[in-house]
Amino acid sequence: MKKNALFFLIPFLFSCSTTSVYLENPDVISEDENTLRQNVDDYMTYLKIKNQKGPFDKDFILLSKRVIKKMVKDEIFSQNGVRKRIALRDVLNQTSFSDLRPAIIHEAIEHDLMHSRQVWMTDGSEPYDYVIDVELSEIEQSFDKNADKKAIGCMIVLFDLKNDEPIKEWFDILKRDKNSDSWY
Repeated sequence: MKKNALFFLIPFLFSCSTTSVYLENPDVISEDENTLRQNVDDYMTYLKIKNQKGPFDKDFILLSKRVIKKMVKDEIFSQNGVRKRIALRDVLNQTSFSDLRPAIIHEAIEHDLMHSRQVWMTDGSEPYDYVIDVELSEIEQSFDKNADKKAIGCMIVLFDLKNDEPIKEWFDILKRDKNSDSWY
């Protein structure tokens, strides 16, 4: 019985090696253009996947989550054991990627901050201690030879309410492998 099962399994495995598997939905073996169009949220995302240019909103969201983790661990937010009230003023797109949607990134950052134990996120309708701005950018990098020359960056700037001067900044980047669409 085991020999017969193995006999039928080997040709099946070899036939699978030449087909592409759509990993988001394991039931779809191959993805034609119509299936791809149905599996994305909107037409602009479909075009971006099809053309495979630049980062997605989710890449900047991932990067901003990294920066938020650094930010909330800072001593400014751990003083006296009192949660600081913070408001998110703006997400600034300073990149050449015009198809980014800062409003989606804004919502994701607010959501992350709301679930932090170090800060108290407000919407601006109640008093707050600090205001932050988030700046999305493109960075020229030359220190990693295995990555593209252009990386994406995210900087969170903390402002004091009294004099509107920056108190502190947190920054991180994501690089992309050469000849690849994945960011790390």
